[in-house]
Amino acid sequence: MIKEGSALNTLEVVGDTARTGSHPVLEVLAQRRAEGSKPMQRTDKYKVALAIEGGGMRGCVSAGMASALIDAGLGDCFDEVYGPSAGSLVGAYWIANSFGMVQYGCSLYYDLLTGKNSKKFFIDKTRALTLLGFGFARYFTPRYFKEVVGLRPKGLPLLNLQYLLRSCVEDMRPLDWEGFAARQKLIPLHIVASDVVAKKAVDLTLKGGHWSNIREMTLAMTASMNLPAIAGPLVKLDSIKDGLLADAQLFEPVPFKSALANGCTHVLVLRTRPDGINCMPRPSKVEAGMMKNFFADMPDVADYLIQMKHKEVYCEDILRLNQATKSPQQQGAACAQLFAIAPQEGVAEIGRLERGRGVIFDGVKEGYCTSVGVLKSHPGLWPEADADTTAEEATERAFPVDLLDEAPAFSRSSWIDSYLGRRDEMTKNGAVGCAPFNIH
Repeated sequence: MIKEGSALNTLEVVGDTARTGSHPVLEVLAQRRAEGSKPMQRTDKYKVALAIEGGGMRGCVSAGMASALIDAGLGDCFDEVYGPSAGSLVGAYWIANSFGMVQYGCSLYYDLLTGKNSKKFFIDKTRALTLLGFGFARYFTPRYFKEVVGLRPKGLPLLNLQYLLRSCVEDMRPLDWEGFAARQKLIPLHIVASDVVAKKAVDLTLKGGHWSNIREMTLAMTASMNLPAIAGPLVKLDSIKDGLLADAQLFEPVPFKSALANGCTHVLVLRTRPDGINCMPRPSKVEAGMMKNFFADMPDVADYLIQMKHKEVYCEDILRLNQATKSPQQQGAACAQLFAIAPQEGVAEIGRLERGRGVIFDGVKEGYCTSVGVLKSHPGLWPEADADTTAEEATERAFPVDLLDEAPAFSRSSWIDSYLGRRDEMTKNGAVGCAPFNIH
């Protein structure tokens, strides 16, 4: 329908992934789980990928979904992980599989990127005035005064990725780099970004020479998360000659096509936008103005975004995933199999720049509950000892509502203290929080 010339601003494309019964992707995962299959030691002929959608702060949903996969015992059942934007960060913590994984990576979202911390260090919405060409109006804001008197750094973008990828990932909720590096050799991470010069998606990997340490990897993540105009200048990597990199949403917002291009036969896709929500937003004059200003020297890229061609790509991806999830038999035996998990219709969508701690915490829980619900509906994908537990009960055990009564844990040590205090309850029935981790 899109390719036949329908007016984009009249289209309504929604996710529709609800299904019952089996699916080839779930069958392969269940078989591998039952066999205790390990990466690089497979007895089957398949190559299975985990593809994790981002979406700014909506990535909290996929963080919850991915954590449920660990609790289900599926951490060794995938051969590769693909992540665009926030999905790349979720993928890195998922591969590292640290102690308390079910909360550790997710807590980065609801403890470190919300509330006053977010407003002070991460998301500065007053920067939108500058992006729209009204920078003078910002002179009258409290934030500008604080910058003048030295209470805030100057020149930060609306979305400060350095806070996320340096302060949070390296210090406040440090990624277990040694654990990640070891498991990444078995289950490699593919960071998907957009090259606005070549006008295509790019697949950034350790094997491809795009990074070799955590600082280089987080630079690749910066490229993948670099929302045009909002997150600072375009990113250059030495490994991408003449390339200028921006957020993956331009050319591959949902990263299953890179997985298919690399020969994956089965792909489990974690989607963050709920089913039933229109994926084609109405044109925005504000956004158009921002793109014109930011891409003043690249008018073809500005036009691509203003005409919402990237949204067209996203809509086509959603339609393909709908079909592949609900009717796998129509793809043919020789075709790769795709299965998408998404929050059910009626769930509120989380905004890219959401800062409410309760909203983000609920997003994590919604993602976890959705994933558990799908896994429990298929034999062999959830621990038998926990069979009588509902998805809602499992979610409350993993993320008890009274977690929000505690002050945000701003350091690794304070998070560990909080986690250890809850571990006995969370590991009840051996279903939650069993991954190894060196806490010393």
